[in-house]
Amino acid sequence: MQLELGESQRGDDTEERKLLRAGQEVGVLRLYLATKEEVASIKQHLKRKIKQGQPFSAKVFLDVDQDQDTMRSILSLVEGNYPDLKGKVYLLKREGHKLTTLSLV
Repeated sequence: MQLELGESQRGDDTEERKLLRAGQEVGVLRLYLATKEEVASIKQHLKRKIKQGQPFSAKVFLDVDQDQDTMRSILSLVEGNYPDLKGKVYLLKREGHKLTTLSLV
């Protein structure tokens, strides 16, 4: 089944989009947007070009276990929609108040 991103809900320093499969929510993508202070720090310490308001990190919160192919599809979807993303994309599984980091093999 095809994965897609729902409409964007943007805050001051984050942007959230639902991760949908066949119209059903399977998770949430949260992008962290660079603030003025973070831009200065990233440029100074990491020597990367980044602008204020540009996404620099992303977390995908999943409600259910996903197979390796689906997780790769999620990463491709995020990278395709946000080609200027400067940092990592983290895949996390939500279990109540606990988060588990998922990794690709």
